[in-house]
Amino acid sequence: MSIDQKYYLGIGLGLTFLLMFLIAILVIYIFVKRNILRKSKKNNESIKKLEEFLLNYSKENNVYFIKKNHFKSLGMPSCDIGPFLITDKGLIIFYPNFLNGKIEGNCLEREWYCTYENRKKIFPNKMFFIDKTINKLSTKLPKDIPIIAVFLFMNNDVEVDIYNTPSYVLITKEENILSSLDEINNSLTSSLTTDKVNMVATKITNLIKK
Repeated sequence: MSIDQKYYLGIGLGLTFLLMFLIAILVIYIFVKRNILRKSKKNNESIKKLEEFLLNYSKENNVYFIKKNHFKSLGMPSCDIGPFLITDKGLIIFYPNFLNGKIEGNCLEREWYCTYENRKKIFPNKMFFIDKTINKLSTKLPKDIPIIAVFLFMNNDVEVDIYNTPSYVLITKEENILSSLDEINNSLTSSLTTDKVNMVATKITNLIKK
C-alpha cells in the first residue's frame, strides 16, 4: 500500500469514526429528549388529575378552585404556583412535586437530600420557594387572610423525613389529600365572609392575568 493510499485510508477511517461518534451523540440526545418529554407528559397528566379532584371537591364543598398558573407579577422571577382552594377559612396553596426515593431535609437549612436507586443527591430546600411565594402573595391580599401551603408528594411511594416545618405548611402525599384537607378544615375557624372569599379569588385571578 502506497503512502497516498494509507493517507486516504486514514482520512476515511477518521471520518467514519467521527460520523459514528456524531450518530451516537444524536441517538443519546434523542433518547434523553424522549425520556424528558415522556416524564413531562406524565407529570402534566398527574397535575391535571389533581386539578380535576380539587375542582370536584370545590363543587361539593362550595369553595373556590383556581388551577395551577404562571405568575409574572409577584416581584420575583415568573413561576408556576398552585392549584388553589379558597374557603371561608383561608387560602390553600398546593405545591405538588414529583420527587422519588427518600427525601430528607431540615426546613431551616439550605439543602435537602434525595436518595434514589442507591444514589444520594443534594437539592435546594423547597421551603424557601414556598416562603418566598407566600410572602409575595400576602402583600397582594388583605392581611387577615390565613394562607396554608400544602407541599404535596405526587409519588405515594416516596419516603419523607422533613422536619422543622413551618406551622402554615402541611406535608402530605397524593393518596392522603382528602384527609389532609379535613385536617386543615378542623384546625381553622371560619373567618372569611363570602365577599372576602370572592375578593381573594378576584385578586389572584388578576395577578395571573398581569
